[in-house]
Amino acid sequence: MLRTHRLEPEFAIATGIHALDTIRFLMGDPHSIEVTSRPHDSSSVCDYSVRLAFPNSAVAEISMMLHTGLRRESYFLSSDGATAEATLDSAYSSGLCFQGDRYWSGETIVEQHPLVKDPLIDGGFLGEYEDFFRSLAAGAPSMCSLSDAAHSMQLAEAVQNHYSGQLQPLFLE
Repeated sequence: MLRTHRLEPEFAIATGIHALDTIRFLMGDPHSIEVTSRPHDSSSVCDYSVRLAFPNSAVAEISMMLHTGLRRESYFLSSDGATAEATLDSAYSSGLCFQGDRYWSGETIVEQHPLVKDPLIDGGFLGEYEDFFRSLAAGAPSMCSLSDAAHSMQLAEAVQNHYSGQLQPLFLE
């Protein structure tokens, strides 16, 4: 998660939670976390390197870099043999960076999609609202439960507090 001028002390539990929530969605709940932080200018603002270990021996590594100098918010997901990246438009963007997402296989781009220059679409807000209203109209439960939110917040608080170790179960299953 590469950002510019996002020097809020609570970044991990605010915006950073989205990267952690994405990993939980893709991989499930980790059993342990290892957090390394690097402060900015002797302040409480930190970049974070996060390593999550999962019960199936899988590992996820997340970097939350808060002041990279990039002109656009960028995300990179990679695994053996495949990578996805997204670079989003925003008010502080420049035209020097690709806007959209790319899917890689090996060293080749296999799909490429431009993003609309509408911040409600680029930022995902419109899709979230549409899904919420569809569920509400259908009387269907939300895809995200309070339990899911609590697990993601547990990870975000662990990062914010520079915690490394086993994660305790939040609820009796």
